Amino acid sequence: MSDGEYGLAAVSSLSVRAAVWALAAAAILAFDLPARACPCGPGCSCGPACACAAPLRVRKNQNSLSEQEKQDFVSAVLRLKATFRPGSTLSIYDQFVQQHGESFTAGHAHAGPAFLPWHRQFLLQFERELQQVNPNVTIPYWDFTVDRTPDASLWRPDFLGGNGDPAEGFAVTDGPFRRGEWVLVFDGPDLRRNFGRLVPELPTPDDVKAALDVGRYDTPPYNRLSPVDQSFRNNLEGFNHPTFFPELHNRVHLWLGGSSEIIYSPNDPVFWLLHANIDRLWAEWQAKHDPDYLPVMGAQEGHNLHDRMSPFGVAPADVLDHHALGYRYDTEPAVVPAPGGLALLALGALGLLGWQRGRRAKAHDR
Repeated sequence: MSDGEYGLAAVSSLSVRAAVWALAAAAILAFDLPARACPCGPGCSCGPACACAAPLRVRKNQNSLSEQEKQDFVSAVLRLKATFRPGSTLSIYDQFVQQHGESFTAGHAHAGPAFLPWHRQFLLQFERELQQVNPNVTIPYWDFTVDRTPDASLWRPDFLGGNGDPAEGFAVTDGPFRRGEWVLVFDGPDLRRNFGRLVPELPTPDDVKAALDVGRYDTPPYNRLSPVDQSFRNNLEGFNHPTFFPELHNRVHLWLGGSSEIIYSPNDPVFWLLHANIDRLWAEWQAKHDPDYLPVMGAQEGHNLHDRMSPFGVAPADVLDHHALGYRYDTEPAVVPAPGGLALLALGALGLLGWQRGRRAKAHDR
């Protein structure tokens, strides 16, 4: 080999090594980044190197929110209440209230297997509307087994306001959702709360543990009569318990009273915090057990695995992985991302680097 050929070979070797080391660094970064998911939601076709990927949003316990985070959430909710889409006589917020009421009446959202996936999608769509106002906002959750009293942090005037005033028909008279500031279109005009009138106490940690210990998602007849020792969904939703009283999710609605007792319960913004916690418990159950959704067939229309849930047009199968929907809860460990296209390419580069070193060692031995 001539001197010139030796020089070209050396330059080529340096270029290859530089490229390989660059890709190796990319591999380290790819695995060190926070978990990412496509905010397009189910059906994204961007591929493993999704161009619109973003870090997983974190839904936090309401009692850990900073003052700024509380203010941001409340401000975004108030903005949706005051914003109307072109041609609509209902605000964006009240469209969600109406949607819940109609789905409740039609049997799409409750007393069946789709209770959890329907509300997961409902919260996701509401959260995306909040993020149109402020991209930093996520829905906080209310752990009702911990914050169990009328003086808990979420009921303070700087957040959701407190209990209703018996002298004012149980209308809420403090906080940002008080009488005159938060006018209900459905079952209005005032937001009402009557803590503990219908049931004296909120669910306990033992109640939640009993639900999480049920190893099957649902069981026939796939409705409010499903045995709660064989149906995690019905246990958590709160029907058919041996106490003959509403439990867990249903008990919380009754404890709140007032505007939360009825089909238009999203009238009270605490609805979103309650259902974020229900969704969090489902995510915890999925991590603990086989996350298979039941049934594939055999329930009423809209509640089977691949049925389209009205009015969303997505099926329970599309929302089973909440990480794929772009969020996680602060009680979950940080998620290690699966290797995407860049990471796999970089791992290949590391292999190439090892192969190149092996060739040089063999050449040196000769």
